[in-house]
Amino acid sequence: MILAEARQLRGGRGCRERVPGVPRVIRSAWHRRPLPSLGLYGVLVRFRLFRSRRPRYRGIVPLLGPGVKMSRREYEEWRDANTWDPARETELAVQSDLAPAGWIEPLIVPDSFEVRMTVPQGFDAYARIFFPFIGADIEVDCEARQEHLTWGQIAQRNGRIVHAVMESEAIGQRPDTDAEPDYCCGEMGDEQLGALLPILTHHTSSPDGWFLLWDGFGDLNERVFGDDLPKVRHPARSFYLLRGPLGSYGEQAVWDRFGDIPSVTIPRKNVKPIRRLTALATALSKDGLVTEAVEQAHRHLHGVLDGRAVQFAEKVADARDDVLTMEGEEVRGRVGGGLSYKAFALSADPRAIEDYYRTATRVLSPALCSSYVDHLVGLGGDDDHLLEAHITVASLARVPEIGQALDTEADNLARTWLGQTRVARKGLTDEQQAEYDRLEGMSTQPERITLTTPKTAQADTKVRHADGTETDLPTRTLHVMAAEDGTYPIDLNDWERKVVDAEAKQPGFKGWYRNPSRTAKESLAVAYRDTSGDWKALRPDFIFFGTAHDGSVVIDLVDPHGHHLSDALPKLKGLADFVERFEADFRRIESVAETSGKLRVLDITRENVRKAIRSAESAKALYESDLAADY
Repeated sequence: MILAEARQLRGGRGCRERVPGVPRVIRSAWHRRPLPSLGLYGVLVRFRLFRSRRPRYRGIVPLLGPGVKMSRREYEEWRDANTWDPARETELAVQSDLAPAGWIEPLIVPDSFEVRMTVPQGFDAYARIFFPFIGADIEVDCEARQEHLTWGQIAQRNGRIVHAVMESEAIGQRPDTDAEPDYCCGEMGDEQLGALLPILTHHTSSPDGWFLLWDGFGDLNERVFGDDLPKVRHPARSFYLLRGPLGSYGEQAVWDRFGDIPSVTIPRKNVKPIRRLTALATALSKDGLVTEAVEQAHRHLHGVLDGRAVQFAEKVADARDDVLTMEGEEVRGRVGGGLSYKAFALSADPRAIEDYYRTATRVLSPALCSSYVDHLVGLGGDDDHLLEAHITVASLARVPEIGQALDTEADNLARTWLGQTRVARKGLTDEQQAEYDRLEGMSTQPERITLTTPKTAQADTKVRHADGTETDLPTRTLHVMAAEDGTYPIDLNDWERKVVDAEAKQPGFKGWYRNPSRTAKESLAVAYRDTSGDWKALRPDFIFFGTAHDGSVVIDLVDPHGHHLSDALPKLKGLADFVERFEADFRRIESVAETSGKLRVLDITRENVRKAIRSAESAKALYESDLAADY
């Protein structure tokens, strides 16, 4: 049995008051089960409460602008959508029968100021886990976070000695100073949590657990956690009782990593980067993610045009002459005689110049041409200035190097903004995110995107045979989208089944994901060029989740693929390029193929393997070489 307690962490740098309405959620778990070697024992551990896709708002009322009012019905709808409902976001169920937690209160000794004042007494042993100290403010993946330091690091820095009963107040301050001491965090670090949860789960026989949630959190759904719902009493506070799979507290680490897995866009033909940037800037401004994004984008491109006009001054001058000159050829002939030809040149009239300008809008985009004309004319310009600006724009558009430079800069700025707003865009509506997905796909080079967490599992459960009969598909466990009984149907070939079974036996294995072979936001894509030079998508078959030595969740990418197929070598080259960009995001990236009756694997993270792939003429030769190993 696991019982978990949730409490609010108060403290800016550990124990000071946080911003009102922004509680950090943690909980404690007591594990109570005899072990063969230790007898009856207890473990006290605090860890974050599992809340998948929790609303970003942490309060009980929305922030409204001056003069903006909300009706009671609107408020109730808002509150229901923006507060935590476990049935909507987890497999936890709120309990009205408190009998399973009835053993806790009699074993608590209030006002004893000992461990048993908080933790039930009666266990043979208790494990002490040192929460990390708060270090400097750091930035991780564009998010502000705080560095975590171990007690040993703090003790060494402050000239203290590490021992079993050390206290945070003592080691957090140097003995020769009265300066403010370092503050210990009120919850476990991610690495500690990742290392401890598998241990607790391994020593728990039941697949379900009981969870205690503090009733003082401000973002609990009032419809679910009503005043009439019974609570478990503790001398310090009261709790709601919930029940659900033990994975409810462990699988969040996998989902957190899932949301950080890199994928790439597959470049399309005939994409116009300037139009894409303008559309992106419009969306970013509308959604409040980048202030005056359209103006920023055009000012940036105006600077590019100004600079390239100087750099390619001679070519621009030649193009200007072309715009201002209409050239033609006069053809004369007589009946029964031959034809004569005579070239002529005339100065272009305003209508001809406007034709050249309209041609420029198809190259540079109408929006950019219009804004650049305004940039050139200024506020005090007249019709002559306007005509001169149109001549300049038409001339610049006729210089290929300037168009290429604009496309490059537009692509770079779009890529920068998409990267900077990656986290913020996750809080938008599905319709808004779909627009950004479309804009991300309008790339000329493979650009990084992140996978969308799948919400529902879609998999066949039966196979139809030639005679019309149907049988159940075999199943495997630990798929991240497994059914309530923990199983997931598999429709895999022999190679793929061997890979799944082999990976599931690895130490620290946490789960797996069958990467969809279709184009989807939930499918990881690797870009590669086929033999014709066109961009194509490789979608590796499997994403595996494991546990590193420090307890953190790591990701393995494994793709079984036949070496005899014509796309085998191009796909290996695509994987090699993918590793060069994203090696830090994966523990392993491997390609598996069968040769001579054996499964052989190429570790693409090895530099010598990637070098051999780029110079190879045959995928089969690579799998049969010493660069590959038996899988």
